[in-house]
Amino acid sequence: METSEIKFRLREVISREIESRNMSLSKLADKCDINKGTLHNWCNGSAPDARTIHHLASLSNFFQMSLMELLFDKQEDGKSFKPVVETTVVGEDGYYRISVKKLD
Repeated sequence: METSEIKFRLREVISREIESRNMSLSKLADKCDINKGTLHNWCNGSAPDARTIHHLASLSNFFQMSLMELLFDKQEDGKSFKPVVETTVVGEDGYYRISVKKLD
């Protein structure tokens, strides 16, 4: 499977979660210590890149959800996962391994 075929749902998840909390994107940026421009880009359909990926942990902690839920709006159900795409990226504060996995 090509990376371009993977459907990120980060945009929808962020929109839904801030609406359910009755908060603005600006307030979310402040609470999670994320640049407002980064969140704005994600809400306009941009995918995280090596410069911004480390902020996903802040968002997932704030929303109390896994990265799988945050990125793809899918809950992990304990099934075995096989990597579709796996890569390592460098963020501002270290290395990150990113795995995109498909349910069996």
